[in-house]
Amino acid sequence: MDLTEQKLKPKNIHCCYHKDSMIVRLFEASVELLNNPQKSIAHIAIDYGFCDQAHFTKLFKKHRNMTPHTFRQQYAFYK
Repeated sequence: MDLTEQKLKPKNIHCCYHKDSMIVRLFEASVELLNNPQKSIAHIAIDYGFCDQAHFTKLFKKHRNMTPHTFRQQYAFYK
């Protein structure tokens, strides 16, 4: 790779991809929370690639300003 290619290549491309991927997984998990109220939050976390429920809850709260449980209670279609 020459000097020009090095300047053009973003240095944090992995970071951006990882963050974007995580945001997409959080969105998809949010949909799952609402569409499947009988499914546990722990199972949804694992199904969408989070290492455990605690990690999922931490990231979910950071991006949605509420826990998955509160989100499910507030926005659930089927109660």
